Amino acid sequence: TEVVYTLENNSDCLTMWEEKQKKQNDVNTQSGDDDNDNDKEESFDYQLKHAETETNSAIILKAGPKEGARHSVSSLKSGRR
Repeated sequence: TEVVYTLENNSDCLTMWEEKQKKQNDVNTQSGDDDNDNDKEESFDYQLKHAETETNSAIILKAGPKEGARHSVSSLKSGRR
């Protein structure tokens, strides 16, 4: 788990992260062999989320290179962060 804690923010920055969601398979494929369901790989879509974080606020994300959420803060154009 990783916490993104904002101490001070009066900027125009956005905190951004991706949420991983399993893809919904709308097409039924028939291989003729139902015993190989364990061989199927899961695939995922990523939805970009963002927030203007307020002073003394926190966002909690799952951490780690494999399962963790990619996250960043946009460039500062005005204000202070």
